Amino acid sequence: MTLSSSTITKKTFQLVCQKIKKETHDVKTYIFAKPSPETQIDFNYHAGQYVNFILNMAGTMQTCCYSLSSSPTNPDHVSITIKRIPQGKVSNYFHDHFKVGQSINVTGVAGNFCLDSAIPQQVLLISAGSGITPILSMLRFMVEKQCKNQITFIHSAKQEIDLIAQAEITDLAKKHGNCQIIYTLTQGTSSQWHGFKGRLNEHMLDNIKQINHYQSFVCGPKLFRKATRSLLLKLGLEPSNYHDESFGTYEYSKDNS
Repeated sequence: MTLSSSTITKKTFQLVCQKIKKETHDVKTYIFAKPSPETQIDFNYHAGQYVNFILNMAGTMQTCCYSLSSSPTNPDHVSITIKRIPQGKVSNYFHDHFKVGQSINVTGVAGNFCLDSAIPQQVLLISAGSGITPILSMLRFMVEKQCKNQITFIHSAKQEIDLIAQAEITDLAKKHGNCQIIYTLTQGTSSQWHGFKGRLNEHMLDNIKQINHYQSFVCGPKLFRKATRSLLLKLGLEPSNYHDESFGTYEYSKDNS
């Protein structure tokens, strides 16, 4: 299996928000109708890729890249899942001001961190925090495609209240039939928590046999990705089978006055 080549669609599309779903205390998912049928072919994407959002905020053009959290198999909708970043202009704009019915311009479906048509037989999905976004797209895609592969899904969050789409992920694993879910919390846990505690370590991966056969997809903060790569290679993962992506958003602004 090889990563899909980066696909960049320079055409600009207008998406209309149809629903906003609150995931956690600081995360929301924004669901948009796909572009009109005559332009949808130009908006095709692979699970894990991202798009560029363009906003005019008080006369300043603000551009931000967000991974799509939806599955490419969804015929009608695309979604992004956004965590509020205290100093993030775009994330705060979405959380505080963006409403159902609003439209937004997007351009550039892009990214090498994605699944192509050759789905691996053994897949390791690892994320931390809002890095779960492209990982969710991959998981949804493989389940909806009814892939008969083996999936291990591992997610690290600070606390239980920070777990994104937990109920849906449980349902997806059941629907798939061969998907193992592992959670670990790095900060406070309640007496009802029965998952792992602390940062990802070797013990949490004990049930993964023949890890060298897996394709791994990792998304999260830089130090998380660095530590995870070292751990996986130590356990026998082939370096060529390790793929990662930084988390969060990428913003830049240009004075439009």
